[in-house]
Amino acid sequence: MPLPRFPALIDHPGGRLVWFLPWVVVVGFVLRFAGPLPLTDEWTYTHVLRMLHHIDLSTLAGWKEFLAIYPIRHSEHLVAFPFLIYAPVAELTGHDARWIIQLTLAAFGLQAWVYCRKLLPQSPASLLIVLLLFCPSHYMEFLWGWQFTLTLSATLPLLGLVLISRANLETSFDSHPVWLVGGLVLIGLGAASSAGGFFGFPAAVLLAVFGGQSWRQRAISAAAITGVAILFYVWLLRSTSTPEVTVGPREFWYVLTAIGITLWGSPVGLTEFKLDAWSAAGGIVVLAGLVTVIRAIRLRQLGALALPLCVAAFGFLCVIPIAISRPYLGNWHVQYALPIVGGIFAATGLLRRIDTSVWTRVTYWTLAGLLVSCLFGYWRGFTTHGPAYASYIEAIEDYTLNRLPFPERQPPYPPQNPARDMDLDQILFLAAHGNPAFPTPAKRSAPLAGITSQKVYLGPDPIDLPHALAGPDGALSHLTVVLEIPHPPLAISAQVGDTAIWMPRVNDRFVPEALRSNKGAYYMAAIMPKRFKAGDRLLGLQEMATTD
Repeated sequence: MPLPRFPALIDHPGGRLVWFLPWVVVVGFVLRFAGPLPLTDEWTYTHVLRMLHHIDLSTLAGWKEFLAIYPIRHSEHLVAFPFLIYAPVAELTGHDARWIIQLTLAAFGLQAWVYCRKLLPQSPASLLIVLLLFCPSHYMEFLWGWQFTLTLSATLPLLGLVLISRANLETSFDSHPVWLVGGLVLIGLGAASSAGGFFGFPAAVLLAVFGGQSWRQRAISAAAITGVAILFYVWLLRSTSTPEVTVGPREFWYVLTAIGITLWGSPVGLTEFKLDAWSAAGGIVVLAGLVTVIRAIRLRQLGALALPLCVAAFGFLCVIPIAISRPYLGNWHVQYALPIVGGIFAATGLLRRIDTSVWTRVTYWTLAGLLVSCLFGYWRGFTTHGPAYASYIEAIEDYTLNRLPFPERQPPYPPQNPARDMDLDQILFLAAHGNPAFPTPAKRSAPLAGITSQKVYLGPDPIDLPHALAGPDGALSHLTVVLEIPHPPLAISAQVGDTAIWMPRVNDRFVPEALRSNKGAYYMAAIMPKRFKAGDRLLGLQEMATTD
C-alpha cells in the first residue's frame, strides 16, 4: 500500500502515532530522571494531607478545621483547585511524585490537542508544536510534581479560550452564553491553580473583541468577561502580596530569553539577561508574530487568526509580570512562554493557507526551522539538564533519610517556611505511606541482640507487645521505641501483622522529654491504623533488613 501524502498524515492511523512519539520520549525522560519524593513547595500539600489524618470529617468541628487548613494560597498564588486533584492521587500512590508528574503530562496532552485540533487543525505542522510541548528543554515540570499547579494554570485557560472562540462563532444568543460561561469557568479554575491563569481573562477579552460575529456580540462578551475578571480579582487576588516591580531593558531581554529557552533549555535559574542565542531566538519569534499580525490586518483576516494570537497574548501576559517582579528566571517559569511560541506559529500556519506572499512564507519557514531546533533541547535534556536535576533530587532524598539521626546537616534546598519544611512529621508520614524514596524492610529480619532495656510508646502512652493497632477510627500517631543496646543500628523494623515498618534512629531532640533515657537509642515511625486490617497487631521489633 502506498504511503499517505504528508498533509494527510495526521488523519492516517499509522501517521497519528508520530504525534505520540514526543510524549513517549518525555515519559522515558520522567522514568529516567524523576524521583518519588515530593519536593520543596510541594510540601505545602503534603503537610496538609498529614494534618487531615487527625481530623474527623464526620463532625462539624472537623469540617471547620479542614476549611481552616485547606491550601488556598501559596505565596501570591491561588492553589485551591489543584489540591482537589493532587490529594486523592497522592494518597492512592504513596505520595509518589512521579504520579503527579504523569498528571502534568496529561495536561500537556490536552494542550497538544488544542494546538492540533483547534489552533492549527489538519496540518502536519502541528507536530512541531507537539515536539516543543514535550521537549525536556523545559524540564522542571517533568521532574517536579509541584509544577502540576502551573501546568493547570496554563492548560485550563487555553481550553477556556477554545470555548470562548466557539461562542464567537454563534450567530444567535441561544448557545452563546453556554460556551461563554464554560470558558469563564475554565479560566477561573486556571486562575485558582496559579497566578498565571488569571491572565486568561484579558486574553479572553481580546478574543471576544477580535473574534466575535457582531459588535453587539463582542461588546456583551467583553463586558461579561471583564466583569468576571474584576470580581475574581477583588474577591480573591487583591489581598495577595504585591511584589517589587521594575521596568527597563533587563525586562525586555528577560521576556525574549524566556521564549528562547523553550527551545533549548537553560540552567535551573538565570539572573543575567542580554543579547545571546536565547534572546535572539525569542526576538525572531516576536518579530514573526508582528509580521503575521500586520499581514493579517492588511488582508482583513485578523478575526480568522484571533484564537492563536490570543493564545500568544496569554503567554505574553503571563511572562511579562514574571519579568517585572522576579530577579531570576526559573526553568519552571518557561512553560508560560510556550503559548507564545505555539500561538504565533499556529497563527502563521493559518495565514499561510490564504496568503502566499514572501513575507508569510519566510516567516512560516523561519519559525518551523526554530521549532525543529528544539531537538537540541531534547539532547540537552537527556545529557545535561535531566542528570543535573536528578543529582539535586538525590541530594534531597539523602538529606531526608539522614535528617532524623543527624539534624545538624544543612539542607540542599532553599530555605523553607517552617510550616512546610522536611521535618520529623513529614518524613515519618511519607515513609508510613510507602513512598519509594524510603527503605522497604523485609518481612523477616534479624532479631535484635544485646538489648538490656526496651520501651515502646504509642503517642505518649507506653504499650506492651503484642499490641492491637488496626481500627477504622484511629488517628495517625507516633510509635516510639527506646532501646538500651551496646551497638544501636541505624534503623529497625516493627512487625505489624504481615507488614514490616521502617523505623529510623532519631536524635533525642525529636523525642518528647518524658520518653527520653540517659542510655537509650530512639527509633520512631508514624502509625496510621486505617491502613491496617482488623486484627493486625504490633508483634515485635527486629534489626532491619531491606528488600533491595
